[in-house]
Amino acid sequence: MSCHVGAATPTCDEITPDLCELRQTNDSLVVKGLRLNYWRFEASPPSGLANERLPIVMVHGGPGWSHDYLLPLKQQACRGRTVYFYDQVGAGVSERPASAKASAPHLFDIDYYPEELAALIRHLGLRRFHVLGSSWGTIVAQLFALGPNSGGLAGLVLSGPLSDATLYIRSQWDPTEGIVGAMLPAFAQRRLRALDAARDFGSAEYRALAKAMRARFTVRTYPPPDCYTRASGLMNDEIYVGIQGASEFTIGGVLAGWNITARLPALGALPTLLTAGRFDTMRPPLLRAMAAAIPNSRTLVLPHSGHCSMIDDPKLMNDGGRCKGVGYTVPTGSQAIPFCCTVQGFKRPPLSSGASVLQSAVAGGRREPLALPPLLAWGGLLLWVGVWLGRRYERRRSGRAARDIL
Repeated sequence: MSCHVGAATPTCDEITPDLCELRQTNDSLVVKGLRLNYWRFEASPPSGLANERLPIVMVHGGPGWSHDYLLPLKQQACRGRTVYFYDQVGAGVSERPASAKASAPHLFDIDYYPEELAALIRHLGLRRFHVLGSSWGTIVAQLFALGPNSGGLAGLVLSGPLSDATLYIRSQWDPTEGIVGAMLPAFAQRRLRALDAARDFGSAEYRALAKAMRARFTVRTYPPPDCYTRASGLMNDEIYVGIQGASEFTIGGVLAGWNITARLPALGALPTLLTAGRFDTMRPPLLRAMAAAIPNSRTLVLPHSGHCSMIDDPKLMNDGGRCKGVGYTVPTGSQAIPFCCTVQGFKRPPLSSGASVLQSAVAGGRREPLALPPLLAWGGLLLWVGVWLGRRYERRRSGRAARDIL
């Protein structure tokens, strides 16, 4: 997954709008005998909102990558937050055992990582805070939020999330909404299936296919900025393959069969923001399942993004969906569903202008109005308006609760 960094490679600071002067500090702590490095960003001079907005801890993906590709999100410090990034042990520039399997087998235990996050939060002395997880980091964040050490967690952001490994792969191959099944030519699909079945992940053909798909579905900004290439260059292959498997289009590591969706209702009233790119590897069937399971959630779909929305849509990602008139349409089944960066869940299109609230009957091949007395018609209209206003109120209340996550 490494990329050559040429002279024209942009920096993540260049692609991040409205970036202010920041003060950066870094330190470390020891978790289970191994060093974990972390970074703190604050506005310099401090923002007037510094004491009003809660700090946020960023959890990187991979597994086995580094925090660097998340750095466009340090712009949150310009909005009055203290922002923390860290490299998970065994990844990035945190301590990396020569052989994790031999000397640190807990690094292949999924349940270790929320404990690691909890250790960092205790070390930082955070009493009220938000957590943002990206990709694999959404798994860590969900387990943390559902675990015994989540006291003080005020809001959760899951960027490019998954809660069901089997659905994650199946939705990629979905013939209507999948990045493979719906967006790749038939020959490329056949070759990818054959290479996956043969587990021929080291062949030149597989590497070429994977590289082309990363450019379409992982990070679409070209050339990729320095923070992305740095993160991919620091990847710990041993941990990545051990947890995820060697292919991004199947699950072959300890994540195989992992599924936490049934536990997500236990998040209760916790404000949760789900984000994904239009071209994300995390597809609509997966996000719909998560949105349906999390009681107080809203969904942000970023129109220009692959999996790394913080790079492809840094302004919209930092805005947390506070934008207007940005949207696009994704086909699902026989009906197109519009998504907008402010959408509450996955909302069906409104009635077109001039459409009757009451349906029409089909008789003799002709569309005829329903023969209803005027009083009943008005009653139906008032009932519909009442339901609509009630749902709108609930959406606004949920939106207000989740609004300050980003």
